[in-house]
Amino acid sequence: MNISRVQSQINPYNRQKNEISTRRNVTFGSEAKNINQIIYSQMVTKDEAVEHILKLTKKIKFFNEILGKNDKTSRPVLVKLGDADVFLNVDKTSRNKVKINLYSDTNSPMYIYSFEQGAYVPNPEKYLFRQTLDIVLNNKDGRMSNGYLSTVSGSMVFERNTKSGQRAASGDRFQLNPKLYECNNRENFPAQKYGFDKASNIVSTVFFNMFSFLSKVKPDLKLM
Repeated sequence: MNISRVQSQINPYNRQKNEISTRRNVTFGSEAKNINQIIYSQMVTKDEAVEHILKLTKKIKFFNEILGKNDKTSRPVLVKLGDADVFLNVDKTSRNKVKINLYSDTNSPMYIYSFEQGAYVPNPEKYLFRQTLDIVLNNKDGRMSNGYLSTVSGSMVFERNTKSGQRAASGDRFQLNPKLYECNNRENFPAQKYGFDKASNIVSTVFFNMFSFLSKVKPDLKLM
């Protein structure tokens, strides 16, 4: 599994619809601690990302196996990925399709960059942002036929023609150029962002890498 620190781009969808007004009080260590040290400590390593993706993949496969042909989860299932709480829904009621919904409500940036001060400073605004990964799998080959991704790094929409295999993805600054730039090879666009807490970066990294693996001609990830 090749984990790249990559980022999806802003999609024309209104991102504000994902912002949840509920506020959460969070303490990030001692005030005397260097801000840069705090920021770096919240970044996700490659090994951590692989571990979380494998755990989430195993959970999805489990529910895909135990659910009946026309069954679905009755309520969201909690999956703990380190500091992050991810909720999973699996729906097998549509003909020849398996719908998978993943979401997590994570914090806004704890630190933001100030161009006036030339450094990161505490963010005075606090809110929750819902990060989402929606996947539609084709029952015949298990490949993702449709997908929607929304993370703190941005959003994108994916579609695969089930007959021709042609793939298309759209977003404000994201482009998928088949055989040239697969989405998980854009290493200049990291999936996680400085200033966010560990839970936010876990979710954005895991969601984007899963999305990018599934969008390939021959997916690097199997969920069924």
